[in-house]
Amino acid sequence: EICACLVGSEMCIRDRPWRLALSSPLPAGELEFGRPEGKTLDELPTQAPLTGEADVMLGHGAFLHIARGSRLVTTEAGNPLAAVSSTSFGSRIKALAAMPGAGGAYTRQYIYVCTESAIFALTCDALGRHTNCRPVSPQTLTDPARILSADDAVYALCDSGALLRLRSARADTLFRGLPLFGALQWDATANELWLMPVSYTHLTLPTNSL
Repeated sequence: EICACLVGSEMCIRDRPWRLALSSPLPAGELEFGRPEGKTLDELPTQAPLTGEADVMLGHGAFLHIARGSRLVTTEAGNPLAAVSSTSFGSRIKALAAMPGAGGAYTRQYIYVCTESAIFALTCDALGRHTNCRPVSPQTLTDPARILSADDAVYALCDSGALLRLRSARADTLFRGLPLFGALQWDATANELWLMPVSYTHLTLPTNSL
């Protein structure tokens, strides 16, 4: 049996639980909920989700970061229908990644925004509001499979073949001239960064050698 209690004021259909016996289910269409005496149910206006025309999305913590064209929108904590902040980057956003832990002040979170012209470090406060944005590398990255958040930093394999390590507002170049592998993977057990070729022949680069 299922016992469900609907709690509310104007939107409450009944003020007591409904009990349904699953052993003798009603035929389809016969179960109806009555309308409280003298009450009308208001229709809520529909709201289009912000994700409808998204090019790239990143969920991090309680926030959703949505890129459309050159603009990045961050939603309210736990509410993907309401925007709390937005920033325009001047060129199309191709990939997003978040720093694993808060950098700098404990209320600051870094989001790395890869556009067709540069890589930016965007900081958000505890409410998801964009507080600062600065370019950290002139490199470009157009494939979201080639950027990932590891345990200690964000790693990005750029279109030029440069492998970057992004921490706070810094971008350190670890290697140059690498082939354009298909994707990056992180092995937390072995503490290794894996560069995955398009042919899926595994190549591993231990982080202690970076």
